[in-house]
Amino acid sequence: MINGHKYNFEIHAADGRFFIKAICRKSGRFSCITNMNIILSNLGVAGKRYYDTSWNLSMKECNLFAKKVIELFSERFIGNIETACEEDRACGEWENKL
Repeated sequence: MINGHKYNFEIHAADGRFFIKAICRKSGRFSCITNMNIILSNLGVAGKRYYDTSWNLSMKECNLFAKKVIELFSERFIGNIETACEEDRACGEWENKL
């Protein structure tokens, strides 16, 4: 788990599935954010394979993306991703699950 200011982030890379889950620290609500533009552009991926919030990948790819995401989630990037999460929620794009 990566702890942010407003959100915590879980990286799932197992069983051929990869996703990033953002969890609101205040409410506990969460959404998978793997297909947000800020994530896709920073991972350098595009195409139909990455449209969904959960990606079906080989274990090698899962591990590679997990490593990249951990490296990306610096203090500066966490602020940017939390801002993107807030904007997503305001536009109704948040899955809004408990």
